[in-house]
Amino acid sequence: AGRTQAAQRIRVLDFQGIFVSGRRALAQVVYRLSTRAPSGRFVARPPAIWTVTLARENGRWRFVRGIEA
Repeated sequence: AGRTQAAQRIRVLDFQGIFVSGRRALAQVVYRLSTRAPSGRFVARPPAIWTVTLARENGRWRFVRGIEA
């Protein structure tokens, strides 16, 4: 059987805090997830917070992983 996946959009609204330790950082990101409804329009969910891990590479921060909270 196949698996159905709905189209989604993620919009970052804000950062609530950042903790940096060497080449790693933890950041709390406020984001809003929108999912495509059967009508074809995107329906936005309420804002949520996501704690993400960032790594410093070549002078830039790179997303490593996230834990939804």
